[in-house]
Amino acid sequence: MTELLPCPFCGGAGRFSRSLDGEVVNVRCAEWGKSCMGAGPNEYSEAIAAAGWNRRTSPLQTGEE
Repeated sequence: MTELLPCPFCGGAGRFSRSLDGEVVNVRCAEWGKSCMGAGPNEYSEAIAAAGWNRRTSPLQTGEE
């Protein structure tokens, strides 16, 4: 299984979440709905959902120095 990075917003753990029919998966912050609303993109595989969650923007990509 792919290791999930901490939530980029609050630092909480990431957890896989599936739709009711089980076809769509994303990664959400463990605190989702409580104190954080961090969630990754909806995908059709855990590997792709994890890659979307783990992608981080570096300061050079945002134009910050």
